Amino acid sequence: MSGNQKLTQLIGHIYDATLDPALWRGVLGHAAQFIGASAAVLISKDPTARRVCLFHEAGADPHYLQLYSNRYAALDPLTIGHYFGELERPLAVADLLPYEEFLRTQFYKEWVRPQGLVDFVGAVIDKTGTDVAMFGIFRHEKNGVADENTRQCMRMVVPHIRRAMMISRAVDFNQAEALTLKDAFDGFGAGAFLIDVCGRLVHANAAGHDILNSGELLRVIDGRLMVADAEGDKTLRATLASSADNRLGRRARVERRRGRSLCRAHPAACG
Repeated sequence: MSGNQKLTQLIGHIYDATLDPALWRGVLGHAAQFIGASAAVLISKDPTARRVCLFHEAGADPHYLQLYSNRYAALDPLTIGHYFGELERPLAVADLLPYEEFLRTQFYKEWVRPQGLVDFVGAVIDKTGTDVAMFGIFRHEKNGVADENTRQCMRMVVPHIRRAMMISRAVDFNQAEALTLKDAFDGFGAGAFLIDVCGRLVHANAAGHDILNSGELLRVIDGRLMVADAEGDKTLRATLASSADNRLGRRARVERRRGRSLCRAHPAACG
């Protein structure tokens, strides 16, 4: 498989993980292999509290990850540099401090060297006032310290990981909103129904289902909410039709405004 084919396959796996977080471990393992590393992580670090949160990892030693969280995050000389790093820019150890100085640190002697590691290349994918979220890879002795090829491979992968994490966050947020709406509906003592402009029933709370089960006031036929009384049902249909017309009207006004803007920008194209 060519390098481009491997990259295309990896990118596909990255976006698959937006809908199934269980895939992230495999994705990170694939990314580490593509970049040329022994392990990869998605982490968040707080440079002031010296606290770390591990989201996902592949290939890392669980014992040393726990040691890092408990003790060595506070000794990591790279954290401040990571926090001030540019979004998506790969940063190896030598980009943040002289490598010979890094080799003299307690962090290197007690945490990095015992694992046979020689470098860490991280890239910021999100940042808040206190935390920095990163995708990073560990280079083992067999890989050697990061070179330009390492950075180039990181630059090809990081933007997709960043977008995938943003998509995952949006999906989680929308799911939480949907659950909140459902909880609010289900908390109503009176019957509550959520329907679309075609009258299709989207959701009914417990009291609403009781009403539907009785069939005296409302019922569902072919997925659509119907009023048992003919006049009442006619009123409901008219209300839904009016709502649909208003929505179409708003869309038409938006399209007309876009058309006028286009003509102003490109008068020749509009005749």
